[in-house]
Amino acid sequence: MKKHGTDQEQKPTLKQLERLIAVFGGRTAKIVIRFWDNASFAEIQAMLKIGEDNLGQTFEKLLEPMFANTDPHSAQRAYWEKIFSNHFGLGVDFSGVLVPNQPTEGKRRLIFIPQGLKMNHAAECYHKVLTAHDPKWKLWKYTNDLDATVTTNTRTSAQSYAIWVRDEVEPDAAYLGKSTRVADPDGKIGVTLLERLVHGLVHFVETKKHLDEKGVTFCTGSRHAGGDVPRMYWDPRRAEVGVDWDGLGSSDPRRGLREAVSA
Repeated sequence: MKKHGTDQEQKPTLKQLERLIAVFGGRTAKIVIRFWDNASFAEIQAMLKIGEDNLGQTFEKLLEPMFANTDPHSAQRAYWEKIFSNHFGLGVDFSGVLVPNQPTEGKRRLIFIPQGLKMNHAAECYHKVLTAHDPKWKLWKYTNDLDATVTTNTRTSAQSYAIWVRDEVEPDAAYLGKSTRVADPDGKIGVTLLERLVHGLVHFVETKKHLDEKGVTFCTGSRHAGGDVPRMYWDPRRAEVGVDWDGLGSSDPRRGLREAVSA
């Protein structure tokens, strides 16, 4: 609501409203009075005096702030739609996707996952981005069919969704050296393999650098068919982003999960 300098310039009183209707006629005055929250008595009088033919444009100008885009994530929605169009060949619309509250601690990034996206497709697109930058670089995965072997995922692409992830090069410091069995036995804290693939791709597109340059991310939101946890890393000796797996009890000071917060 607009703020005005004096009480007289605040909302019209009942008597003022009655006077408007009496002076300007019921139909026109009532239309304006519907929006009296946003205008002073003097402004309403001025609008009425310009005539009904111009009221539509006046309303539009007056009410524009009320209907302005107030979505704080609109730029990110558009950005991710472009990412999936340019690098995944997908036409997506994230306008209706619920965005969870952003955690207040640590560096975070918002990631959107489109409905129907598969791990195999994400890995293939990631590989193409790497080789386009350097033909010697590649994405290596331990199986030709990730979707068939990574069978349990905390979140899936049955519907489009958004998450906040820790956005550091290496895994979360708080979880380094902790096995999946200790840090995230139920798979409710860490990213899924699909989310890590998308995160790694967009990080490389933006920086031409890799996540997990020294360490390894346990994708604790996912499980291999045999119960093990998928993992991802960058291997500079082989010039490859690796998709592999590890036991739930495996631990190393350089390895850990990446926290994900969903709605």
